Amino acid sequence: MIESQKIFIRKIPILRYMVMLMFIISIIFQSIISYVNEEPSFGNFLKDVVITIIVQTVFCIVIYFLKQFFNHLFRNRPLPVIRYPVEFIISCTVCFYILIGVIFLQHSSLRNLTDIFSKNDFRLHISINMVAIIFIYAIATILHLYQLILEKSAHAEQLQHRFAQIRLLALKNQVNPHFLFNSLSVLTSLVHVDAAASEKFIIQLGKAYRYILDQKDTELVTLKEELDFLDAYFYLLSIRFKNKIKLQKNISLSPEDWCIPPLTLQMLVENAVKHNKMSASKPLIISLTSLPDSLKIVNNINNREEDVISTGIGLENIKKRIAYLTEKEINISKSATTFSVNIPLIKK
Repeated sequence: MIESQKIFIRKIPILRYMVMLMFIISIIFQSIISYVNEEPSFGNFLKDVVITIIVQTVFCIVIYFLKQFFNHLFRNRPLPVIRYPVEFIISCTVCFYILIGVIFLQHSSLRNLTDIFSKNDFRLHISINMVAIIFIYAIATILHLYQLILEKSAHAEQLQHRFAQIRLLALKNQVNPHFLFNSLSVLTSLVHVDAAASEKFIIQLGKAYRYILDQKDTELVTLKEELDFLDAYFYLLSIRFKNKIKLQKNISLSPEDWCIPPLTLQMLVENAVKHNKMSASKPLIISLTSLPDSLKIVNNINNREEDVISTGIGLENIKKRIAYLTEKEINISKSATTFSVNIPLIKK
């Protein structure tokens, strides 16, 4: 049995990206400050660069964890407009006082904030670092919003997949009693006529019905499994409609190496039977032809005279399940004489 695929939400390493970017920005900012202040030696320049990198990294960590705190605070609420201004003000305030503390540690002669703001080089240092803080916050916010977009997209895809599964389950619940009722009606008329044929009919009915029940939670089966089921299902149809329906198969690829959503072929065959009238002189002919990475199902058109109520669940369900499993699309075409569906196959 092929395991169900899972939806993975891509997690962006926001903190790592922020630190890597700030490593580069710190060198650029400190180079500007050193150039303006005419740094006397390369050793002092390296020392200032290391301190700047450490300080900017601390800024990144502070802003990151403040965002995590606000994410936790508003995790079950819609994002309010006021959240980001408040978050921005708190981030800038905390980082500003961290910066002031670092300046006091570097320059023990400073007594208070007046001493810092009275000197041009300190004012320039603070201004450039505050610009860096704003830049860090902007990058963190952009990455955070992008992460939300990815999560929303994954959630929407998950809902779409669950919707397709629900529709498939509803379709199975519809197929099971309808399929069983028709089969038992045929068996009732057959059992008194041909005992050997009745026994074979019961074997094929059990095989087909077991397959339907076994695929309750399965997203993919091998093409071989699906074709084996179709043989059993079509045998029941051939007994029911005698020589009014024919199945032609031209499968050149290895069916064990390719996969398909379960009951896909049965739905298409049932759709052809439902919408077309058939007779011995004008039988319904359904052909299956394998292409390099797809399966083409074609039936001749002989529309019923009475209107057939169609829910469209079958084809729509196949489309949604195929869309979830692969980027390839179903190709449906109709001419005056034929109806064709090209189902993409998935490599095992």
